[in-house]
Amino acid sequence: MAPTSNVTVKELSARMDKLSELFHNGMKELEDNFNSEANASTSRSDNSNNDILFGKLKVFEKSINDSLNLFKNDLEVLKIEMNSISDKMNNIEMQRNNQFLIIHGFKEDNDHILDGLLNLFNTKLGIDINKFDISHVFRMGKNTAKTRPVAVKFVRRWMRDLVFSNKKKFKGSSIVVTEMLTTDNMKIFQKARSHFKNAAWTFNGLTYVEYGGAKKVLKCENDVDILINS
Repeated sequence: MAPTSNVTVKELSARMDKLSELFHNGMKELEDNFNSEANASTSRSDNSNNDILFGKLKVFEKSINDSLNLFKNDLEVLKIEMNSISDKMNNIEMQRNNQFLIIHGFKEDNDHILDGLLNLFNTKLGIDINKFDISHVFRMGKNTAKTRPVAVKFVRRWMRDLVFSNKKKFKGSSIVVTEMLTTDNMKIFQKARSHFKNAAWTFNGLTYVEYGGAKKVLKCENDVDILINS
């Protein structure tokens, strides 16, 4: 089996920066020692040899620096390509997740999940919804003492959005309705929610924050950091 690595592009870049720093510090120390020896020499032939060696040393230094710069450029290109692929995969997952809602607090003792959910939506939300509007339901996570959330996949997007837009009608009950977020978008939302509390929410899989009287969309964790530090 071929060896595998979990090293990220960011970690490789950090290693390259460290290697570059070590090389430059080593070259400076070597040049300082070389110049000290050259200054101490009184022989013309020794000085001539020293000049030749110093010239070769500078050529070697340039060669290494050129190689390091090329490698750094390749890493930057790779980082951009990896980010692009990650964004595309995230968008594909978002499109899939946009058919889902997650229902929290729906008791585990309900053996007929679909029937129970239909009754919940009809009585609590006042929405005329039947089994043909839902394509799939399932409990998320391992079976533990804690009530597991239920993932609901809707046949039509507008029905999913109708349920989500009426979720406030569950206020005061054990039921909470959330969107199914991608792994990346969940990290963004959790980070925003931890700082901005209820001023952060999700819509169509993206995180929004009410800040300074305006609604701002946060598409990456860096967007959250910028808003926090602004």
